[in-house]
Amino acid sequence: MERSACGGCSSSGWGRGHPLAADTPLHIRNSKKLTGILRHKAVTRNINIRSDGYCALDDVLATKDLKCLQVTHDDVLSVVSYSDKQRFAVMNENGTTFIRAANGHSLKDCLLYTSPSPRDVEESRM
Repeated sequence: MERSACGGCSSSGWGRGHPLAADTPLHIRNSKKLTGILRHKAVTRNINIRSDGYCALDDVLATKDLKCLQVTHDDVLSVVSYSDKQRFAVMNENGTTFIRAANGHSLKDCLLYTSPSPRDVEESRM
């Protein structure tokens, strides 16, 4: 099912600063948005990120980035399960679903922090 973006969504700036084509599959768009939020933008999106890198999935889904794309809980779980490079980890704790990027964090308070590459720095500016 194809979903339309709201007026505030932009396809530019995803993945190495290059815009995605309008016909880019939805799961790729979702994966790129999740990666950007969880690796670089959780703090600027007012998402509480634990020291182990996990964020409450509901908080991530509440961001403008994902609401605009109408991303659902099931969409995220699909992205996680089909990620060829196992980019994400999901866990349930006390009835709450948490998600994290498996590596490449530029958020210094996260135990998974790695010194950002020039490409990561460029992506975090978008």
